Amino acid sequence: MEDEIVRNKLKYQASLPLHCYAAPHFSDVLCLCFLSHQGSLLVLTVLSSPYSLRSAQEQQFFMLMLVFCLVFPNVLVFIKSLWRVMFKSFVPPNCKTLAIICVIECLVSLGTSVLALVVMPQFDVLTNLFITGGVCIMSSILQIVYRLQKEKWKIIFPICSLLLIITGYCLLVADYYVRVSSYVDRLDSDCFIYIVVGIVASVLVSLCWWENSLQASNTMTRLAELDSYRDFVFVVTSILRIVVIGNQHTLIAFFSASCHWFGVVACKIHSVRMSFALPVSCTGPVVLLLGIILFLTHADSLDGHHSSNIMGDSYLQWPFSMLALEGVCMWSGFVSCTYYVWKIKVQRIERTSQLFVRRLYESTFIDLSLMLNTKMKVVRAKNQDSHEDIEKCIIYLCATMWHENYEEMLKILTSMFRLDRYRGDPKEEHKDVFDFEAHVFMDDSFYTEKRTGKRLVNEYVDILTQVVIEVYRVFTHKEPDDVTIIETPHGGRLEFVMPEGNMLYFHLKDKERIRNKKRWSQIMYLYYLLGWKGYITKNPQKSYMVSLDGGVGFFVHQQNRTANIKDISDYNTYVMALDGDTDFQPKAVVLLLDRLRMYENVGAACGRIHPTGMGPMVWYQKFEYAVGHWLQKTAEHVFGSVLCSPGCFSLFRGSALMDDNVLKKYTTTATKAAQYVQYDQGEDRWLCTLLLQQGWRVEYNAASDAYTNSPQEFKEFYNQRRRWGPSTLANTLDLLSSGSETVKRNSSISSLYIFYQMFTVGSSILGPASVTLMISGAFQFVFTIPGTTSIIIGCIPPIFYMLICFVTKSNTQVTIAAIMSVLYAFLMTASLFSIIGDMVMQETFLTPTGVFLISMTIMYLVTALLHPEEFGMIIYGLMYFICIPSGYLLLTIYSLVNMNNVSWDKDNAMLQQIGASVGQTTQRRQTVVEMSPAAEIELQPKLKTTKEELENQDTSLVRRRGAEKKSMDPSTSSRYTFMEFFKDWVMPVQKEFLKKLTYANLKRNLNQQIRYALRSMDLADVCDELALMLVDTLTRELSEVGPEDVLTNDQLEGLQQALAEQARQILKTNQMEGLDKKVKRAIAKTLTAPQVQKLEADEDDFWVKLIERYLTPIVETEAHKQEVLRELKSLRNKSVFLYFIINVLWVVATFFLQAIGSDTISIKIPKYYPNGTASGENLKVEPLSLMFLLSFAVLLVVQFLAMLYHRIYTLIHVVSYRSKEKDYKERG
Repeated sequence: MEDEIVRNKLKYQASLPLHCYAAPHFSDVLCLCFLSHQGSLLVLTVLSSPYSLRSAQEQQFFMLMLVFCLVFPNVLVFIKSLWRVMFKSFVPPNCKTLAIICVIECLVSLGTSVLALVVMPQFDVLTNLFITGGVCIMSSILQIVYRLQKEKWKIIFPICSLLLIITGYCLLVADYYVRVSSYVDRLDSDCFIYIVVGIVASVLVSLCWWENSLQASNTMTRLAELDSYRDFVFVVTSILRIVVIGNQHTLIAFFSASCHWFGVVACKIHSVRMSFALPVSCTGPVVLLLGIILFLTHADSLDGHHSSNIMGDSYLQWPFSMLALEGVCMWSGFVSCTYYVWKIKVQRIERTSQLFVRRLYESTFIDLSLMLNTKMKVVRAKNQDSHEDIEKCIIYLCATMWHENYEEMLKILTSMFRLDRYRGDPKEEHKDVFDFEAHVFMDDSFYTEKRTGKRLVNEYVDILTQVVIEVYRVFTHKEPDDVTIIETPHGGRLEFVMPEGNMLYFHLKDKERIRNKKRWSQIMYLYYLLGWKGYITKNPQKSYMVSLDGGVGFFVHQQNRTANIKDISDYNTYVMALDGDTDFQPKAVVLLLDRLRMYENVGAACGRIHPTGMGPMVWYQKFEYAVGHWLQKTAEHVFGSVLCSPGCFSLFRGSALMDDNVLKKYTTTATKAAQYVQYDQGEDRWLCTLLLQQGWRVEYNAASDAYTNSPQEFKEFYNQRRRWGPSTLANTLDLLSSGSETVKRNSSISSLYIFYQMFTVGSSILGPASVTLMISGAFQFVFTIPGTTSIIIGCIPPIFYMLICFVTKSNTQVTIAAIMSVLYAFLMTASLFSIIGDMVMQETFLTPTGVFLISMTIMYLVTALLHPEEFGMIIYGLMYFICIPSGYLLLTIYSLVNMNNVSWDKDNAMLQQIGASVGQTTQRRQTVVEMSPAAEIELQPKLKTTKEELENQDTSLVRRRGAEKKSMDPSTSSRYTFMEFFKDWVMPVQKEFLKKLTYANLKRNLNQQIRYALRSMDLADVCDELALMLVDTLTRELSEVGPEDVLTNDQLEGLQQALAEQARQILKTNQMEGLDKKVKRAIAKTLTAPQVQKLEADEDDFWVKLIERYLTPIVETEAHKQEVLRELKSLRNKSVFLYFIINVLWVVATFFLQAIGSDTISIKIPKYYPNGTASGENLKVEPLSLMFLLSFAVLLVVQFLAMLYHRIYTLIHVVSYRSKEKDYKERG
């Protein structure tokens, strides 16, 4: 019995969301910080009091510490605001607005300094504890005005707060009047002056949160403007507040900053009540209770009093009583004023600016400051869009394929089915409300049969159909329910209904009818999903605004984006770009969706990409990807914006893609050499460059993990990076060249961030020379040869390889690079030992090289520790280190010299898709066969469209598919017919899906279909009986049918009637007639044959126009091909020359410094032993080497600090996700 109780308890605890555990811990930490802060502040005011027993010098010291506590928050805000002004674009406010804000801030600072430095030292601890409660008086008054306008019934709370605060002040005056009259504590009439000054100072301090009530009332239009230049305003006002208050330092500043930060975190992880409102509200009473306990326990040690009668003295009873009443009034007024905090509903991911009005907190009143600074809920008018309306969204999962194998297709389809189950689980009430469709675009899906000349689907389509059937079986234990085959102008389309009702589309592209390659597939699905499905089908009344003819653009420019949210869903339409081998979990999609939902200026977000596979090349890439995400992407995210959102796993906002100069420019056909490199070799980076130049931000979420296959062979890896390297450089230079314009347009990019990117590009350009010099250093130490000789020897291999790349074929270049990479790996090992050996010879590791190596090692170890799930990647760091010459020297040479090769072919280096300039059009291949209406009818399947039969189908399915499954009218005329082509490729595909209608498969499918239809009900016994008897009926009806025979339409109709009648009788016997429709639908799904349909006329017209305008296959002309080849070679030669000259200048400068000698030109650094003692000798370092070493070290440190910042907020995001997310349980 006890064991059962323990198990139930553990089960209950396991079912609790994460914030149920996090809340008590955060509450404890926050309480500790608040108590420490409040206690320290009260003690500090007493110690700085003129009535203190401390000496005058000690009182002055404590007063300086108190001043520092007031100044410290302003220093923090100044640093953060200055940081954002430097790394983000900002709009300076107009002079009038700035002057008003500065006056208010000066009054608040004056009130704070007077209250904390003048008034509070004149009173006792308990009075100081209660007098600060009056700082919410102005908030109460403004709330009364606000509630009268919007919510009159809630006016009781601010009225009670105002009355209680006024009562508290009256009790304070009465208390001190009695004390003065009774000559208690040697008080005189001057105390009333301090009381009045304290009340006035409290009112001035209460102006600090004037924005909150006015912002919630929607009456100040300037508040919206204030958000745009808040950073600049805080830079100015924080300086003013520092000047008004004064200057120095103590532990209390740390406690106040900790209180503020932990309070923000508590709100972000959805523990507002338990970990924020409760500890903040209880701070005053708890401090009072601790003070009384401390007073009582130490009463006998107080001078001049006796512990036996200290609480019994009549002259002490009155002050205690009055102070208690005053404290109750002040505390009750504070709680009444901030009652709305207890009712706040926080989204899963919230910006601090969405939670709090001001970035600044008041260290003197940290508990009051946090509560009063929390934003009130904005009450919107009825005609305004609500937050819930904007939250509704749809995600289009778009995967591009090209000759993927079975395992790769299995990954992407399994991921899509996971998301389908996540969204459709009837047992789960997910807060992530979104719809999605999955689309797979397969290039080169057809081939021409030599014997007959027919266009048929190739083996990769056959593999795809096998994979989808297999995945469907794994998730549902049955065959696909509803399959539709449709002929399209670009080839064909297969449609599937996934188990939970979401749609899965396979778009089969024929390269003779539509343009090939990934970028054109992206253009294809973006225009189709955002243009056709996202605009025309949802706004048919506005179809006249959309045109593919003439000079009118496809999309209409939206001047007022907010006003069109209801009419056009582009702002809440998202496109998930995927590769054909990507593997991901639903959580990864949801976390990316958070970034775009909560941040309106984010146009795209990418996750953490993990390369998969085995072998040395994969090991190298594992660490390379890890370092690239840990340091480089986080630095880009923190300082500005991520430059590249990889196409294998990225989420894009529809409105960002539809913006001016983004999608339209993305359709540009490359006609010049530089365009081939920038547009076609790295389309993902180019698309992100267009987004950045248009003003959108790209973010990185480290918690969104995705796995994709990486090159496992040396040749494949080099060919991949041959495309990526030049394209990355070209797009980065394009962004830098338009830097001034981008800074003006993009709020996430600043001039300082542009400088950071320039420094990064410069470091990468000097990479070959730096590696060469490092290898030269290894030669010098290992073989004890002069420095100049070692540099000459070190330059021979790269020059040799460059010549090889110019005179040999690609395969030969890769083979030689592989051999040289192995040799360089030995030299890198020698280089590592040379550095260690140099430290041994110098008898210290405190050399520039030694300190750099050790610091870099520690930095990478700490970085890996902060990524605990990826800590194992550090093992591959040694492989990465010894492969640096191959990755940064040989690969750079190979990429530059082969820049003229713009092929994507994995097996050969054929130049593809080089054609005529923009505007050249070619008639696409058409197989027009005129047939009579009767002949067309014979080729079409019998489609069921009667009202009665539609009622038997799944209503949710009918609703989802809408107009996509209409019956075919034989009298409908189409612009073209492909009947012969249609018949050729459809029949083999249809045959594959007809296998489910064999007797052997029907038995299994019917059993599983019944169980699946009734899975959400506790009807195990009835379900078993129903499935068993229906299978028996099926066996009886098909007693004469062979196990592998496919049933005819007549057999299916008769079988459906017999099964439906049997099911009705069983349900009637069990008195469960209400399940009749579900069981009938399950039977109908089991017996449904694959449907063959024609495309709707209007959608057909859309595809024809889209292909004619943007996607017509490019015709290769020999003359143009040769012209482009000449341009590419010219661009290659110029790039190689520029790269070569820059690196040669660096090497030559180092060479001459070596030749001159270290005695002539060098920087002398004192030599220290590890124990810290000086040896009296100097270490001589060349200025150029030291400068480069320091520059690289500074770059690493900056990236490391950005990583720390990013990890903290990633952790907050993950915890908030876990606290909001219900535990997702997989169904067996």
